[in-house]
This record gives sequence, C-alpha cells and structure tokens, in this order.
Amino acid sequence: MTTSFLKSLGVWCLFTCVPVLALVLSTRGGNGDEFFVIFLLFLLPLVGTIVLYRLVGEQKSVWRSVLYGFALGFAIPMLGGFLLWIITPGFESPAILAGALIMAIPSSIGGALAGWIQGSSDAADRRIEVS
Repeated sequence: MTTSFLKSLGVWCLFTCVPVLALVLSTRGGNGDEFFVIFLLFLLPLVGTIVLYRLVGEQKSVWRSVLYGFALGFAIPMLGGFLLWIITPGFESPAILAGALIMAIPSSIGGALAGWIQGSSDAADRRIEVS
C-alpha cells in the first residue's frame, strides 16, 4: 500500500503542482513568496491523498475510488478558495474564487488518477489474499 500511496501522491502532484512550478520558473525564476505558495499548493495533493487512502481502504470498487478522488480533487481547492474568499476583503475576492476553480480542474483530474491507482492496487491486493 505504501507504493500505491506514493504513486498516487506523485500523479496528483504532477497535475496540480508541476504546471504552477513550471509557470513560476519560466517567468522570472521565482522568489521566496512564490515558492511558499507552491509549498502550500503541495499540501493540496498531500491532504487529498491521505484522505483518499483512508476512504479507498474501505472500498471494493475501483470506480468508486476514481469518483472519490475526482470529488476530493475538486472539493479541496474550492473549499480553500471559498474560505479565502470569506477571509479576504476587497476586490481580490472574485479573483480568489476564479483561481480556486482554475486549480480545481487539474486537481480533480489528478485526484481521479490517484483514486484509480489506489483502487486498482487495493483490488490487486484483495485478489492476492483470496488466492
């Protein structure tokens, strides 16, 4: 299960963090604030993979694991954007919600693939236990 956890975390980070990192590095080379934001962005797939790992352990269907990963990948950035929208006063609030929606799309794709990886490895483990 540890390798499936690391694989799914890597895939989720590939879809969520790598495009932002490439964008930051291609524009100016990045500064400390931008790398701090990327670190915070890394927490999204980490928390999502941990929650998905807990949920998939109880499932018997790869399809449900994919749906859980897709839902978590969409819900976590949108929830964070909504909370920042409430906290942040001023004209930046609509931009925060738009940014959360933009981040939710690749995150949901990465979450679905992470759910597929964890669900299929969990199904393979059950087949090995049965035989």
